[in-house]
Amino acid sequence: MKRCTLVLVLLVTVLKTQAFDPIYQWMLITKDYSYLNNALDETAKLPAGNGINDMVEDKNGLVWLGIDHAGVRTFDGKKIKDPKYPNDCFVAKGIVLSIACDSKNNIWIGTSLGLVKYDGTNWTDIDESVTGIRAVTDIVVTATDKIYITGMVKNEDEFIGGGAAFFNGENWTTYNKSNSAIPDNILEDLTMDNNGHLWAIIGDHKQGVVKFDGKNWKVFNNASSEFPAAEVHAIATNKSGKIWFATPKGIAEYDGSKWSMRGFTNGFSPRMLEYTSGDGSLDVISLNVEDNGTVWLGTRDKGVFYMKNDRMRAITQANSPLVQNAVMKIAIDKNNRKWFVTGYKNVEWAKSYPRNKMSMNNTTYTYGAGGITVFKEYNKIDDPKWLVYDNTSADLKLGTTFSIDEMNDGTVLMPNTGDGLVMYKDGKFTTYTHSNPMQSAFDKMFVAPDGKIYLNASVGGVKVFENGKVNDFAKWPNMGGVTGMAYDNTGAFWVSGTGGISKRTGDEWQTFDKKHGDLPTVIFYSILKDSKGTLWAGSAKGLMKFDGANWQVLSKKEIEFPSDDITVVTEAKDGKIWLGTKAGISIFDGTNWTHISKIESPKVSKFTVNSISFDKNGVAYIATENDGLLRYDGTSWTQLDRKNTATIFDKVTAVKAASNGKIYIATETSMFNDSDFSLPSQTPSAQIEQGIKKKIKEAEPKHVFAIFEI
Repeated sequence: MKRCTLVLVLLVTVLKTQAFDPIYQWMLITKDYSYLNNALDETAKLPAGNGINDMVEDKNGLVWLGIDHAGVRTFDGKKIKDPKYPNDCFVAKGIVLSIACDSKNNIWIGTSLGLVKYDGTNWTDIDESVTGIRAVTDIVVTATDKIYITGMVKNEDEFIGGGAAFFNGENWTTYNKSNSAIPDNILEDLTMDNNGHLWAIIGDHKQGVVKFDGKNWKVFNNASSEFPAAEVHAIATNKSGKIWFATPKGIAEYDGSKWSMRGFTNGFSPRMLEYTSGDGSLDVISLNVEDNGTVWLGTRDKGVFYMKNDRMRAITQANSPLVQNAVMKIAIDKNNRKWFVTGYKNVEWAKSYPRNKMSMNNTTYTYGAGGITVFKEYNKIDDPKWLVYDNTSADLKLGTTFSIDEMNDGTVLMPNTGDGLVMYKDGKFTTYTHSNPMQSAFDKMFVAPDGKIYLNASVGGVKVFENGKVNDFAKWPNMGGVTGMAYDNTGAFWVSGTGGISKRTGDEWQTFDKKHGDLPTVIFYSILKDSKGTLWAGSAKGLMKFDGANWQVLSKKEIEFPSDDITVVTEAKDGKIWLGTKAGISIFDGTNWTHISKIESPKVSKFTVNSISFDKNGVAYIATENDGLLRYDGTSWTQLDRKNTATIFDKVTAVKAASNGKIYIATETSMFNDSDFSLPSQTPSAQIEQGIKKKIKEAEPKHVFAIFEI
């Protein structure tokens, strides 16, 4: 054992969660540049030409990076720094292969020449004569700061498996095939479970896994009826005590007494079929499981997947700023950021022993190591009162939803511009489309008293859903399309649209507009038959009321509405008529009108209303264009928006207070914020930054469907 002493002063900055504007925060660390705090930083970068073999976060939040052929670096959230280790330390002379941190903040570094311990002042080399391991490829620290390592030993000009070694705080013990029940001297992905037992992958990944309880080694493999997989490529655990194993066919789970298996093609989201090979497998190489049960999976060539509650999201170079699609390690820091270390291990590396620096340059430990991508998701997806789907993680395209309703059996209905008619029940989505895919983008919906569901298609007119099928019903009454639908007391079908108000009798349409019916506009947003049988319609120039023969015009001039742009007309549980406008709401009790155009607390900017729904207690939920979702109980207001939920967008397109007490909402980004209007630049830095920001926008959700309970 050799001690290299160097007095070192490090400026340590704890990584703090920052309230960035995007819902998703991204950071990149590469050899060419870094992207930090939503801006390009060409000074914070890795040593040129070198990738990252491993990383760990210490107890102060400082991230330590093991660089291939370039020692270690630290990252404090702002800068990458060289901790200035001595030139004769293994860290300087060898290849850094692994890195870990104990509870006393000692940094343990595995190199091709041996193990190194850094205690904040001293760099101490611990060579093969002490540990029995030459090239330390993996390190794990127990809850009591005992150390397990595994790796390779020298055999002429190549490395061969060296088994495992254990440090009890005073002495080292080596375990291999000759003195233990280990079936192979190559062990990978050391993991400690909550019982203090060591787990590792055996040999070429096809021999299963081994568990060591401090006294005995037990093998779990395909020959055992207990173990459900033929190959294992990564191991993970969390505070629950369960152990997860990533296999090519799915995720195996062990709770201490029994095994279970979730296949990629049948145990997770149906979207996994897009990424698996013909036999339903994935080339997995890394795994992490959060305490809430979310599974993070890294692959050799398809990026990262996270899976929770039968939902999946893929993070790839095609839809995110991920540095490479090969993800060798997934780490989760104290701020819940996910660190994706890109690249994958070079299996031929051990066959060419690096005897000097010249040969080391030709024997890199990893392939395609491009750096680190850091991902932090700001949302309430872990709040038990919230269930959040977005177009990046749902099993749907999840386009815009302008209306949400409910069937008698509790099934929630959503016409969707991306998926057709979507039904949601018991956590499952079912979609229905027209036989012509071009005519399956639905926006408005009317659930009729007779059980029929009418849908307005952006192409092809009005459709009707019955008996499990979407069929043609009628062409639009005019070129203006349809914005709302209703039956009258006789059962006649009425629609509002941007070409007037129309009534369908038989196969014929009768339209009321400026020329026919003396109405002040042709632009109508909604139509309603109330509980008394009266028809109401909201227009761009006031409220219309039908007396059975003619439409009566009620405008701001007579009623003093907040705005004559009346976007919503609906009826509350107590029979009151509620209007949503582009400047507030109005409530009619049958005799008097009440108008609300300003709310002081919470502060509402424009109060443009898109939808209104009432729960069983009569509490109103108001979806707005710019101010999120407003809850009004007749006395006080509550606002749910992007800022205070970190989940939904401020543009809420639809809301439904369902009979089960839950609130269903659809939100989306505005088209302006979703577009990049920056002009091309000739400077390389500006082009890089513009490209990163474009990738970040592609990675962020454009639509969110959320379910929550107050």
